[in-house]
Amino acid sequence: MKQENASLRKLAMVLEYDGSNYCGFQYQSNAPTIQDQIEMALAKVCGVKVRIKGASRTDSGAHALAQVIEFVTDIGHEAKVWTDALNYYLPWDIKIQTTYDMPLEFDSRGDAIARTYRYSILNRENPSPILYNRTAWIKQELDLQNMRKAAKSLVGTHDFKLLCGQVPEGKSTCRKVERWDIWKEGEVIVIESEANAFLPHQIRRTNGVLVEIGKNYISPKTIQELLEGSIIGHRSFPSLPAKGLCLMEIRYKDQIS
Repeated sequence: MKQENASLRKLAMVLEYDGSNYCGFQYQSNAPTIQDQIEMALAKVCGVKVRIKGASRTDSGAHALAQVIEFVTDIGHEAKVWTDALNYYLPWDIKIQTTYDMPLEFDSRGDAIARTYRYSILNRENPSPILYNRTAWIKQELDLQNMRKAAKSLVGTHDFKLLCGQVPEGKSTCRKVERWDIWKEGEVIVIESEANAFLPHQIRRTNGVLVEIGKNYISPKTIQELLEGSIIGHRSFPSLPAKGLCLMEIRYKDQIS
C-alpha cells in the first residue's frame, strides 16, 4: 500500500479470535500463534515487518472477544482501511473489529485498569461436538451454591501464589480481584472474573479448585486456605483446559476511541 503520511502514529486494534488452532497469543519461533498471524498480515499491508504488542497473553487454545493490540506506523490510512486490509489477509479465525488512532505513549498492556475473562463449563450428561472448542465438559452435576460461596473469598487483594502457574523470580503474585461471578445459562456454567491483571494460569487453576468444590470433593473454605497459604498440595488440584477460557474485555481509564 502507498504511504500517505510520513509522521509516526500509534494504532490500537480490538480483535476477536478463536484460539483453537494456535499456541496462544504471544509469538513462538516454532509454533503458530495469534501474534504471528497478525504480524504476517501487517507485513503484507505495510510492505515491511511490523512488531505488535498485545494487552493480554492468552493461553494456547484460549479465545478472545476483545483483545487489544498496538503498533507504530508512518502509513496514514484511515482506521476503516486498516481494519478491512488486515481482515483481507487474516485467517477466518482471527479478525480485527475496530481500529483507533492513539497517542504515541499509549500502552495497551500497562494502561489497562481491568481485564475480564469468562470461563464456560458444559455441565451435562454427554459432551457436545458443537461446544467442544468453547467449553470444558464436566459430566458430574456441580453444586453452584458451594462454588459461589467459595468464589466470594477471591474478591479483594490476595496473594495467588498457590493458585497460579510459574512466575518469574521476584514478580509479585498479589492481584486485586473485583469480582468472580458464577451463573448458569442453560446447560453451561459461566465463571466470569475481573481483576486489574491476572497471573499465568491463575484463572484456570482457581476455577479448577472451584470445580472440585462444586463436586463436593473439598470444602468451600479451601479457597480461603489457599489464599492464606495455610495448606499445601495445591498442585494436585486439576487446572481446567484453556479452550473454555475467553478474554471478554479490557478496560482503560481513558476509553479507547
